[in-house]
Amino acid sequence: MKQIIMAFAICAFANALSLENLQENIQKSLHNHILQGKFTQEKELKGFSNKIKSYGVFRLENVEGKTLFWDTHAPIKSHLKITKKGIFTKDNKQDKWIPLSNNKHQEMLLNILSMDFRALGAYFDFDLREDKDIWILELKPKNAILAKIFDSITLQGVIKYPSVVEKVILLERNGDKTT
Repeated sequence: MKQIIMAFAICAFANALSLENLQENIQKSLHNHILQGKFTQEKELKGFSNKIKSYGVFRLENVEGKTLFWDTHAPIKSHLKITKKGIFTKDNKQDKWIPLSNNKHQEMLLNILSMDFRALGAYFDFDLREDKDIWILELKPKNAILAKIFDSITLQGVIKYPSVVEKVILLERNGDKTT
């Protein structure tokens, strides 16, 4: 009986969720694939009772580097493309992408969505936990600049393969929350 309990404990420990197996699962799920779907975004502004909601579609391409297309349909239409080179908006009249920003923040966002812990470790401390079949990863800024903006960034998804980031919660230092 002791041997059975010990074997069960070793198996349970071996199957425990770790940053390494979560990253491997997500990167395997994204490898040379296009992840796409619909999104709903809610912004809660401190001091206001109503949430600001937006809706649209996204497409994360992981073929030749990471590219996120974020198309908001309502309440205001916009088309964004986020790559390691910058954030771009679509000029529909000229059918071309116009740069909006070129800094390290867009690369950090792409690293969050693809769960590149090696890159994110420079900016965040990690707290990974499980709740039934959901993994929850809280990123706490250790970078002084990010700590002025965010209290935490929480990511969630299902544990079993294929696993991807299904929910992101940004708790901002000023009391605002984006889900």
